[in-house]
Amino acid sequence: ALVAEPIHHLGAQGEPLTLRDQAVTPRGLARLHWAIADDGDHAEILTSIGSTFEDASMLGLALTPGMAAPTAPAVGIRARLSGGSLAGTVEVADGGPSGWRVAGKLDVPLTVDGRDRTPAELADAVALAVLDRLVQVERSPSGDRLRVVNASTLVLGGVDLAGKVGPSRRRLVALSPGRAAIVPANPGGATTAPRAVAATFGP
Repeated sequence: ALVAEPIHHLGAQGEPLTLRDQAVTPRGLARLHWAIADDGDHAEILTSIGSTFEDASMLGLALTPGMAAPTAPAVGIRARLSGGSLAGTVEVADGGPSGWRVAGKLDVPLTVDGRDRTPAELADAVALAVLDRLVQVERSPSGDRLRVVNASTLVLGGVDLAGKVGPSRRRLVALSPGRAAIVPANPGGATTAPRAVAATFGP
């Protein structure tokens, strides 16, 4: 999740969906602002996070330190390293005078399977936690469709959805902020709770 995502394009009706890369510099991306504090016991981890986030992107968004009120729609992470987790809030802003508003809580354990997460693993876990707050997925009563809601202030360009055993599939939705779309569910397998597992956001 901690990489620049390709730009996605819809083919003609009935054609399979394909991905096409397009060079985009971080300056041309919408932004994911972050501010992570330390309780005094995690200085090394905080330094590692800063190095990992530098000049990188997450969910298609350029990672930008600091939580000053943005002048354009953006997503933010305001959190603290405390105890055994990185905890705080996922926030969104529309670029207006109201500034940031909370979209949901963030609580990512610093360990997994009895060991410390690497900086890259922690970044991926943070990306998935952010995604859980920004994209809501519900299964239809018939089970063959999913309702995808974009709870961010940015355009949801593409999203990988999991909800049945088997590989997730990229859905190209170009979904405006606050809007919902109906997409087919993954075929076959036993049903599990549907969720977004990767996505690309843009301005």
